[in-house]
Amino acid sequence: MVLDDIFDYEINKTNRIYEYNNFLNKIRNSSIVVTDRLHGAIFSYITNTPAIVLSNNTHKIDGFYKIISPCDKILYKKDIREEDVQKFIEMQKKNNQSLN
Repeated sequence: MVLDDIFDYEINKTNRIYEYNNFLNKIRNSSIVVTDRLHGAIFSYITNTPAIVLSNNTHKIDGFYKIISPCDKILYKKDIREEDVQKFIEMQKKNNQSLN
């Protein structure tokens, strides 16, 4: 599943709680999240969903990761390698049968 934070309709006071819960549930029900956005990292963290967080040029993710580190559910490195990703996924598979 691919999630995007761009909606083709208005999120207003009436539907914002529904949309928030819907988005959070999509992350919660994902096997793994791959993101370079701070909010994707935060939502993955609070739902305890494994995530591969890619570096971007805002430095916000750096600060967030310093706060939550160490966290075995979040893989974050500025220079991430394929081997890092494979090792992380294997570790998550051992800890969580839903990734198998």
